[in-house]
Amino acid sequence: MDPTTFTKNRERLQNGDVFTKFMIRLLNHSQVKPLLSDEHFSVHGTLIGAWASRKTFCPKHGRGDDDDGPNFHGQKRKNDTHASTSAPDSRLYREAA
Repeated sequence: MDPTTFTKNRERLQNGDVFTKFMIRLLNHSQVKPLLSDEHFSVHGTLIGAWASRKTFCPKHGRGDDDDGPNFHGQKRKNDTHASTSAPDSRLYREAA
């Protein structure tokens, strides 16, 4: 199966009875169960896809005087003042030390 086929049909698959049965068996598997926690979750950073470049973040109020487009050096960009033009749900994050 092509990955795009799965992606296009993901919601329909998740609403199906087969998916529910599969997930119940998977989550109750003896090798998976010890890895689950109600208290926290962990994700390896390389598994998180990057959908928006920092360069796509422009002022939310429109293209203002402080907007240099891709030339963002020296410009402060924050989630409350800027949004991505290519992926509106994207957020600005900074890698911790």
